[in-house]
Amino acid sequence: MKNDRLYRVTKVLSKLAEVACWIGSVAMVVGLVLTLVLGEKAVVMAPGEVEVSLNSFGFEVLVVDAAGALDLAALRLYLVGGALLMGLMAMVFRNVNLILKAIELDSPFQADNIRRVKEIGYFLMAMPVAGLVLSTVGRLLLGHAYAEINVDLGSLLPGLVVLCLSQIFARGMELEQDVDGLL
Repeated sequence: MKNDRLYRVTKVLSKLAEVACWIGSVAMVVGLVLTLVLGEKAVVMAPGEVEVSLNSFGFEVLVVDAAGALDLAALRLYLVGGALLMGLMAMVFRNVNLILKAIELDSPFQADNIRRVKEIGYFLMAMPVAGLVLSTVGRLLLGHAYAEINVDLGSLLPGLVVLCLSQIFARGMELEQDVDGLL
């Protein structure tokens, strides 16, 4: 397994993605704390007439109005959403890494791996739900000019597929236990 090129590439890329998502999530939390403590002094933004929107995994908030003024509440909402969504993706990649480590030592059909695969599905499906909730909150708090109710449903289907795979893993564990019982 360790000599398989796809395995090695997957292991490296998933670890890099996990670390990047954790760094992004922590950076969002730090940014939120700074905006809460320092207010607009925490943000250095060049004035301009261009509307600026921030997007994190499908959750988008307009943080600068048409006049170029920063809306601190919109920025804070984005930082909360970004931290949450990046944290969810970090957990997806964390579970991928744990599964890859576990199959180096033993069969992939283990109770821990089944739980991890289910968690990956739940995390993926939680992302559009969290985006919808955050968009709705943003629309209610900030108004329609800053936050549209826009949900990226792109991770729903992969989440469902991964939940189906967890059932395949569970069945594989049952079959493996049956075979072990016969020997």
